[in-house]
Amino acid sequence: MFKLGEYYEDEAKPIMKYLNEAGIKAEVRTYTCASSDCSEYLEGTIGELDGEVLEIEEFKQFLDATRSAFAKGATPENFKEMLFTELDPSWREKKERCDKLFEHLEECAPEDEDGNAEDAHVCAEGCSEGCTSCDEHQNLDEDDSALTDMARLIFAYDFALGLLSRNNIESAEDAKSNLEDPVLRIMVDSDEYDGDLPVKQTVTVDLNTVSEIYVDEFTTPLFEELEEGFEEEYPEEALHLMSLGMLIKDLAEEPSPGKIDMETFSERLTLQMENDGEILIVDGSDTADEIARILEKNDVIKHKGDTIKWKA
Repeated sequence: MFKLGEYYEDEAKPIMKYLNEAGIKAEVRTYTCASSDCSEYLEGTIGELDGEVLEIEEFKQFLDATRSAFAKGATPENFKEMLFTELDPSWREKKERCDKLFEHLEECAPEDEDGNAEDAHVCAEGCSEGCTSCDEHQNLDEDDSALTDMARLIFAYDFALGLLSRNNIESAEDAKSNLEDPVLRIMVDSDEYDGDLPVKQTVTVDLNTVSEIYVDEFTTPLFEELEEGFEEEYPEEALHLMSLGMLIKDLAEEPSPGKIDMETFSERLTLQMENDGEILIVDGSDTADEIARILEKNDVIKHKGDTIKWKA
């Protein structure tokens, strides 16, 4: 079986639908996998962290803004907006400017020959030919400032969420006492930190169900029956199916005369095709034993020892 790829369950279903409708035999095998991530922190009160963290003054501002937001009646629903307002009363205008900038960059992004948008930052350096909305992009310095300010607010919000979680704050009532001298967790790099506080870790292990799609090699020539949408949605999978399909089709329809040895058979597993200067090379020479097994199973060849002969 040919492994087409690994996908989340919801991603595998539409691919299988395409394959089944084309007549390509395929099956899904699922398994559970784990991925882990480790974050390193210094933990302590403001007094304990003062002198240990270079940006401590900024974290003091974040803490003061969190206290002020709760003092003014912040709830879980509006805490983010109230925190942003405490730190930067003009954040809404900056967010609107960032939104317009992102829309503009998307519109201006040059397209590759397949019609896909390339990196949008090209426009930020100087709008590309064909840009139709440059009026939205007249002051790059102001744009950069808005982006920087919004990034700082998002960073502050992430810090605040960690602060609330670490100090068991779920309501304004909790905040009154638990934010007086709370424990802060500030991310650091242990390789760069040379202070006296212990570096603590938060390890996150994510368990996911992954689906592997396997395709019967001998049915891959049916790639020609795949609906047009498949190549648009899954270009890499389409290329791999086409490559294997053309190789299998060539072997099944163009038998080598007489008997050949495995070395000669292996040489047949490399195809090169050209179309208006575009070249596709399919190299299956390392799969000679497996391809021979597939062809023999489907009554295309007889394989004995080092000898292969096509059936009449």
